[in-house]
Amino acid sequence: GQNLLVANLINIRYLSGFTGSNGYLIITPRHQELLTDFRYWEQAEEEAPDWTLIKANQNLIAELTFRVKKNRIKTLVLEADTVTIAQERLLKTRLPNVRMKPSMGIVEQLRMIKDAKEIEKVKKACSVADKALEEVSAMIKPGLREKDVANIILQAIRNAGGEKESFDPIVASGPLGARPHALASERRLKTGESVVVDFGAKVEGYCSDMTRTFHIGRPSNRFIKLYDIVLQAQQESIKAIKPGISCREIDTVARRIIGQAGYGNQFGHNLGHGVGLAVHEAPSFAPGNETRLAPGMILSVEPGIYIEEWGGIRIEDLIVVTEGGCEVLTQTDRTPRQLG
Repeated sequence: GQNLLVANLINIRYLSGFTGSNGYLIITPRHQELLTDFRYWEQAEEEAPDWTLIKANQNLIAELTFRVKKNRIKTLVLEADTVTIAQERLLKTRLPNVRMKPSMGIVEQLRMIKDAKEIEKVKKACSVADKALEEVSAMIKPGLREKDVANIILQAIRNAGGEKESFDPIVASGPLGARPHALASERRLKTGESVVVDFGAKVEGYCSDMTRTFHIGRPSNRFIKLYDIVLQAQQESIKAIKPGISCREIDTVARRIIGQAGYGNQFGHNLGHGVGLAVHEAPSFAPGNETRLAPGMILSVEPGIYIEEWGGIRIEDLIVVTEGGCEVLTQTDRTPRQLG
């Protein structure tokens, strides 16, 4: 059996239930230990009752060194995408006789498949976002700054029963919509422009993620035409989702539709990504991703078209893969909407 050191806080939460911001898990065939400091003792006892709680009075690395020696561990698997070079050097200095094996994605593989409880939490987070967007869209009007809209979103998430946002909301109006990750700015919304609104909520640690693109005032023909292409790409991709199909194949469905319409170069990101305790996790609907879909995977489907100096259109929903296909978790209407 392997001996695994878990340092990634999201993986620690996933495996043990512990939500503190300082800790390690040591997992061996015989032991499962949670190391944390005095700030979190009671919390750790409550959240991780099945784990042996190791209370570090001094720094965690010293305690970790002691536990590895005490458990007579000769080989330790480290999370290569979490442990820093400095931390690894320190461990090697303190544990000269232990072989350190960097590894990728051990816990992330497990996290890809959600159980019924996890799916329920993501569904709740989606319905919080749906409710919040209803409140927000009633308030969007010309003259508001993008930042004002973002603040309304943050408040609306809490009003709808969310713990917090799953990332900083994106509110990108007019030409700024051409930047897929534009954060809300001082720019004011204007009639005759589109606005991309992308945000998510958290419920019991699980995230949602959705995007809608609105038009302020009467939409132009160009807006309606591009919106239809993006919506078709999204809906056809969703129809193609079922167990056994590779992530790459689903990405291709959307890329083909947008490409045939002449906007292949204007769709410059992956079709989607896994969502769970992190808002971006494995697997992804990406051109090179050969992961095969399986029931319980939750991913976003978010095609877009981005045109410099004009703006962008993106429509994003979360789906859960089911035995027979998939279920869409976000309910907000997808037809182009005129606001303000």
